[in-house]
Amino acid sequence: KGFLWLGVAFAAVNAVLLVDVIPVPPVEYAITIFFSAVFAALMFYIDRLLAPRLPGFAATLVLPSVIVTFLYVIYLGNPFGTWGDLAYTQASFDWILQLAAFTGIWGITFLMTWFASTVNCVLEKGTRDNAARWAVAAFASVFVAVVATGAWRLQASEVLREVTVATVAPPQDMLRAHEQCDSTDRSCKRRANDARNDWLFARSSEAFEKDAALVLWSEGAAEVLEEDEAGLLTDARAFAAERNAYLVM
Repeated sequence: KGFLWLGVAFAAVNAVLLVDVIPVPPVEYAITIFFSAVFAALMFYIDRLLAPRLPGFAATLVLPSVIVTFLYVIYLGNPFGTWGDLAYTQASFDWILQLAAFTGIWGITFLMTWFASTVNCVLEKGTRDNAARWAVAAFASVFVAVVATGAWRLQASEVLREVTVATVAPPQDMLRAHEQCDSTDRSCKRRANDARNDWLFARSSEAFEKDAALVLWSEGAAEVLEEDEAGLLTDARAFAAERNAYLVM
């Protein structure tokens, strides 16, 4: 029952969370949501099967181990890479982010989910239980060590050069403009794409005028017909070379 309810909960949350994020037709969207919910619930189900059989704080290591293993294997065959991983939620936590230098994103994901299983251990066993206390002590020790090491790395690192970096992302309505064209009307799609790409170049030019040395377009910012791709890249190279700066499309 727990597995089924958790699957329903994950499906409900993801169905709302990923609207307009995954650009696929409704049927494919529903299938994606279903399988993502099954995989998510399965990770917690495995934890419920294995964790009670392990002593002390070792039980709290099951959930993070299962989640990291599952995600790593799934991402190996995912054309979108590690998109959506928990670790990206910590992008503004500079001290924690330093852990990626040693473990990649997996150490951050492990630490986050280990925190969850530790809290769950305390809720299940109570604060007076020795196993729960050991679990808290183990997690806290590692967390403090990671944060302290991250803070030290940032403090000790030498800043060789500072550069201004800018990002450019088109508005949502502009991203969907070409969808209003008939599927066979390539000239309409080309006009919609050109309008969006011109907007991207104009905003990039403004960023370079404000001394940006590096301008990055958001993922999927530009779109072109296959026969127009070479021309867009040629224009972009000339655009960046003229300003002696870097443009990441």
